[in-house]
Amino acid sequence: MEQAERIGVRERLLELLRDSKIGARGYKTSALLKQNDIQPLAMDEDGTTIGLIEALWRYPFAGQGVVIQLHGKPMPELVSFFERRGAIVRTILPYQQVAPEPEMSLRLCQEILGEDLDAVCFTTAVQVRYFFQYVKNHGYYLDINKKFRNRVLAVAVPRACSCC
Repeated sequence: MEQAERIGVRERLLELLRDSKIGARGYKTSALLKQNDIQPLAMDEDGTTIGLIEALWRYPFAGQGVVIQLHGKPMPELVSFFERRGAIVRTILPYQQVAPEPEMSLRLCQEILGEDLDAVCFTTAVQVRYFFQYVKNHGYYLDINKKFRNRVLAVAVPRACSCC
C-alpha cells in the first residue's frame, strides 16, 4: 500500500482488490484488508499456508487465473494446490528476505552458548531457517540445540514461525 501510494495508484489498487476474490493468510494481511474495507473470500484459521489451503478447498479454480504474492520465498505447496485444481498460477515476489550478516549470527550463537540469554524471539520463519543454516554450516548445531532444549527458551511469533 505504501508503494502504491508513492507511485500514485493506491486508490486504483484498492478498487481492484475490492473487486477481486482474495484468500488471505496471517493476521497482518487480514488487518490490512479490514482497514481498507476489503472482505477476503477465504482466510486461514491458524496463520499457516496449510490453514489457507483448507479455507480455499471448497472453491473452484479450474481455468481461473490466480496470483500468489510471495513473502520472501517460494510456496510450492500453495502453487501445487491451485495447479492441481486447474488454475493458471502466477507468483509475484515484491521483496526478498536477506540473511543477516554472519557476525550477527555468530554473536547470537555466542550469547546462547555463553548463557547470556534466557530467550530468543523469532518473528519470521525465515529467521529460523537462516539462523539454523548458519548454525549447521559453522558446527554449532548440537550445542545450540542442547541450549534450546535445556536452558534458552525459543519463542516463535507469529504461530506460522513455530512450525520451523
